Amino acid sequence: AAARAAARRDETRIIHDRLALDVRAVLDRFMPGADWTRQGGRGGWVRCGGLHGGSGTSFRVSLDSGFWQDFSSGESGSLIDLIQAVEGGSLAEAFASARAFLGMADESPEAKARAEAAAERAAAAREERRQAAERAAAEEREKVRGLWKRAREAYCFRLTPAERYFTQVRGIAVPQPCRMLDLAYWDTSRDTPRQVGTFPAVVTPFVSERRTIEALHLTYLDPRPPHGKLDPGPDAKGEPMPAKKFLGTPPDDAWIRLTEARPVMAVGEGIETVATATFLKPDWGGWVAGSVDRLALIRFPPIVERVVVLGECGCAQAKGPDGQLRFKPDGAPLIPAEEATYRAARAYAALPHKPEVEIKWFQGDLNDVLRATEG
Repeated sequence: AAARAAARRDETRIIHDRLALDVRAVLDRFMPGADWTRQGGRGGWVRCGGLHGGSGTSFRVSLDSGFWQDFSSGESGSLIDLIQAVEGGSLAEAFASARAFLGMADESPEAKARAEAAAERAAAAREERRQAAERAAAEEREKVRGLWKRAREAYCFRLTPAERYFTQVRGIAVPQPCRMLDLAYWDTSRDTPRQVGTFPAVVTPFVSERRTIEALHLTYLDPRPPHGKLDPGPDAKGEPMPAKKFLGTPPDDAWIRLTEARPVMAVGEGIETVATATFLKPDWGGWVAGSVDRLALIRFPPIVERVVVLGECGCAQAKGPDGQLRFKPDGAPLIPAEEATYRAARAYAALPHKPEVEIKWFQGDLNDVLRATEG
């Protein structure tokens, strides 16, 4: 029995190792037609919208190890776990599929029949997930556009918490596309979501290249003067909950457009950072990614001659695939957010019309730096 258990462990290790040798081939076999986008340098990751393989960035797979993460569900695992999740069967069936893929399967008629049945179930499960994802995305877009319609109809910034947040707390003009609504804040870290309360929120749209509203960026505010960002309290794990949220999932061609495209464009992760740049430089345009991972997705039209990337410094140093610490060209430590900023700058410089690209680094966001300097 001990020998059989050891043999099973050895076979399991061999299967995991052989799958990881060519992660892309595994993905082509078990997630055919997935809408992958590439992220990272050597090795790196590929992203799509989920196990259904649709467009988006919430699901990612390491091309080095096969480790995957689904940020929308919180699930993660190995390539065997991925095969099981995609096929919707048991772990034993996932190993059988992996053996067949690797040419290690039993060639008996019974085994072939089981493999064909498993493949049919997997195809049906993929189609069901795809259709469910499409329905969920359509419902989400409808909710997003309905809320944006409410925000536009209720638009009045005069003496609202949102106006005071920008003009008094942040010391800048209200960005043109921002609106305000009183919205419920939900703690979704629990098995049953809990409403924390209803608070004023700045509502800003992610607009696609087709000029459609695809998602909303929400900044919840403290209802008490001076109306800074809301502190919603801890979640179920005791971790602080964010004042900023997305409603909907912005596709890769959607970002926050504070202005139209201009010859000089400021771009950054957050609304306050980019709005501060356009406040200080009124002739500049400004676009916002919403998160540092989305910076590299922004694309500029030929009218843009210069892009100024507003980088935010941090403290958690990045490591490469070999586990070694990574550094900037000048020898300073490289942190993950900075790595994403450099990746975005390279993407902008590689656009067909070759705009001039520079990065301006700040310790924190630009607005924090400005207010600290004034203080």
